[in-house]
Amino acid sequence: MTEPVAESPIVLHDSRRVPGPNLLWDRPGAVAEVTCPDELAEPFVAAWAAQARRMLDGVGWTEEQVVARRFPHGASVAVSAPIDGLLSATEINEWAVASAAARVLGDHAPQYGVAAKKIRRMIRREARPALVAIHRAAAAHGA
Repeated sequence: MTEPVAESPIVLHDSRRVPGPNLLWDRPGAVAEVTCPDELAEPFVAAWAAQARRMLDGVGWTEEQVVARRFPHGASVAVSAPIDGLLSATEINEWAVASAAARVLGDHAPQYGVAAKKIRRMIRREARPALVAIHRAAAAHGA
């Protein structure tokens, strides 16, 4: 008989695209809501930020940013992204959450190379240059 698998103390509750201003900043991107014991929150957020930065750089989004907002028993973690890359941004953020949780808990982390290759393909399929141009023009006009 196998032992039951214990639930992870670090749980991803929500992952979503944000097309513009939100509680964390005024940029488009992806936000994830994660709960964890308070004693794991700081190491988790630090690991998440490092892994999110690693993946953003790895897919060529070197200008994009990461931000986290702690709350009791967890954090909101976000990556910025081009307006035509929001679905890809959720993949990046979810990978970073899973990777950070594994590192903090001493588990096996998801493979970086496999994920980066998949996300680069997603970014190419998701690209909409006309949407980016409209977004830039709107921003230039304060809209």
